[in-house]
Amino acid sequence: MKHQECRNEDIISIYRQYYQRIHGGIDGYYEKTILDSPIYEIYTNVTLAYFSVHPTRGLTSLVVLPEHNESYETIFSYVIGLPLFTHILFSEKDEQFVDQMKKNNIPYEIQAYNFEANQKSVSSLRMNAVKNKDLDRIRKEFGEFIEYNQISLENKRAFYYAQDDKMISFGALEPLRLNENRFCISMVVSEAYRKKGYGSETVKFLIEYLQSKNLECNARCYVHNEASRKTLIKSGLVISNVLYKAQKG
Repeated sequence: MKHQECRNEDIISIYRQYYQRIHGGIDGYYEKTILDSPIYEIYTNVTLAYFSVHPTRGLTSLVVLPEHNESYETIFSYVIGLPLFTHILFSEKDEQFVDQMKKNNIPYEIQAYNFEANQKSVSSLRMNAVKNKDLDRIRKEFGEFIEYNQISLENKRAFYYAQDDKMISFGALEPLRLNENRFCISMVVSEAYRKKGYGSETVKFLIEYLQSKNLECNARCYVHNEASRKTLIKSGLVISNVLYKAQKG
């Protein structure tokens, strides 16, 4: 068994089919750690599987082709023994991967929660779509958040809420590459207006917008970000799965 950097132009399609098969577990952040990382091909005389290695998050995916699934355990053992990474990031939905982590006695813990909507959303806010004339104001108020989350205002569906010319909240919808019908929600409220319900209403607006177009949504929050978790739950979202992190011994 050998590996090399992948040259398969259909790799996005292969990954998309795989995550549809295991029913998702992907958010915008996790997707980036997979698709924006080097992807490797595992092969003998034929291709068996693919895996991705992020510079800081380590091993972020292992996709075994269906026709070689009976060799999953052997392939996992090969990949986990490679010196390419120390850290591991994986979804609760990836049950075969989780099983192998347990069999190999590799401890893991929750890194983040993934949220989905399972009910109709109605917001009390009417937000404005971000236009070119708004960009300077948006960046002035929410620039740090936008930069940290790598939000491209020109390429995302983005909205803001303002009163008396004062920026109150901002939300963006990031299209997922592994599920073309799904968008990942990002949201922030200006410091002066926090703990006043604007956060949950902003999330509700973004969900309502997507639902009106028959699109799906998900949101992610770091395991220790209690305020964000409460806001997402208050907005009507529910935890659908968790993202795990681990480190090889």
